Amino acid sequence: MITLHHLVILFKAPKTLNWIKAAVNAGNLLRFFAIFLSFLEPSVEFVPCAVINYASTLGNVTFRVSFTAFLLLELRNLYGNKRDKQISLFLFMLRFLCTVPELANVPLKRNDICYARKFNAIITNSGIILDLLIILFLAVRFIQILRKAYSSILERPINL
Repeated sequence: MITLHHLVILFKAPKTLNWIKAAVNAGNLLRFFAIFLSFLEPSVEFVPCAVINYASTLGNVTFRVSFTAFLLLELRNLYGNKRDKQISLFLFMLRFLCTVPELANVPLKRNDICYARKFNAIITNSGIILDLLIILFLAVRFIQILRKAYSSILERPINL
């Protein structure tokens, strides 16, 4: 529901429309509805099964990649030096490249029940480890930026 609320707010106020936020919310909404449909009717034919699985995968990839882009752009907007831009671009490209095998997911159908094909451990774990690396990088950089801002506030004389 919060995703739907954010999408309504984004499109109601076009001055504040941020396409990355819209992509995050649209991917989350697509992922939610596809998973909801797969639980609603697990014994569907192969074609609807494939459509539901592809929609779920596309929503997941859209959400994760656009959320990563949103966080890395927030870092650039807050404190954009050249080193941060280069590291952010490198991490984003790695994140995007890790989603390519996910998009090649072909669903399986066994005993009239639709299954999503499971990836091997290397593909699954590399995406999780890369997400954790990006979050760790962002956390360290935000803490460094906040400490620098806090120390500059303490050094400023107070005029009463």
